[in-house]
Amino acid sequence: MKENWCNQTGKGSFIARCPLTGREVSGEDYRGFRYPSTKTESSLVATAPSIEVCPFCVGNEKSQLPELTRLVNSPMNLDDVVFTDFMMPHLLSQVWVARAFPNLYKNNNLIQSRSLEAHRERYIGHALGREHINSLLNKLKMKGIQVDEDYFFDFGHILIVGTPDHPSSGLNNPNGIILEDIQSALELLTAVHVRKLAYESDEKLFGFIYRNLGRSAAATQPHEHLQMRCYKYNQIPKKLNDQLTTFRHNPTLMNEIVAFAKNQQWIIYESDDVVGFTVPWEEFPGAWLVYTGENPFLSEVHKKDILGFSNALQFVLRKLITLGETSINFGIFDTIPHTELQIPIHAKIVTRRKIRGSTDIFIGPEKHFINPKQLAEMIKDA
Repeated sequence: MKENWCNQTGKGSFIARCPLTGREVSGEDYRGFRYPSTKTESSLVATAPSIEVCPFCVGNEKSQLPELTRLVNSPMNLDDVVFTDFMMPHLLSQVWVARAFPNLYKNNNLIQSRSLEAHRERYIGHALGREHINSLLNKLKMKGIQVDEDYFFDFGHILIVGTPDHPSSGLNNPNGIILEDIQSALELLTAVHVRKLAYESDEKLFGFIYRNLGRSAAATQPHEHLQMRCYKYNQIPKKLNDQLTTFRHNPTLMNEIVAFAKNQQWIIYESDDVVGFTVPWEEFPGAWLVYTGENPFLSEVHKKDILGFSNALQFVLRKLITLGETSINFGIFDTIPHTELQIPIHAKIVTRRKIRGSTDIFIGPEKHFINPKQLAEMIKDA
């Protein structure tokens, strides 16, 4: 019930209950918590490697698994984007804007789509493709990872790289964390496209798109990138499944949450079809973004609306970084295909001050140290 979503319990303290998971959060305004005037956490962020050793930079494509897709152009009109799926390994040196490929070191929970059979045969049947796959197989086996060819066509864990070159200053430069708006939108479009390939499977899947920024947010590569994990519908993590159950019982709940946030003066961003607000329901200061249009599928939303949603996400990230945050996770949620359940398109942005995997983004907090209204005021003033 919304009267339990956030209540003052005394001077400078509150108790909040997440409307999606039901987890209770206690908080104390500002006690033991201050935003620094300078970005004191920048020393905690990993230094970017040189282009020669970065596996995600242009020119190092053959160190990765065969691509699932790549974006080959950067048009002025997003409707003109062109994707090339399942590119042959000997063509990997071509110019690209964004590319998606399986995580090289994944070794469990394979999710195989029947529609990939012909593409797998293309890779293996081609002499250069066979040579490329054998080379990667041998590298994995030298690391003690025993896999077969099916490994290379797994949709379980996908990496999406939207910057051919990462900034030389890496994450030590707070501005280097954030992509340009159009670049970010193109990267998100690539993630949505590769997820559609995964959804061609006969299985019911949930594709969770997310990003880790900074060491305490479990980022292991200074070269910024999106990730996607596909879960079988009957293997979705518990806390995420709790959210699905909540929406199943109350399909219009997100509208109530947005109205509640407006009434509490938590709003930090508002446009025709996106609203952003701070929340007391995350482990550390956090915010949610909600797409208020009617379509609950990212893959069916007009590309200009994806650009608008991506721009709102970049806006909030920039504000948090201005306040001194250098470790942030965000995850994007929407409706699962092949199911009757509809989930509004929304993103959760969570700051991190201790190492925590991004797939825990829906686990929720135990303690909070800032009032969401105060955080909203600071973000708007940043």
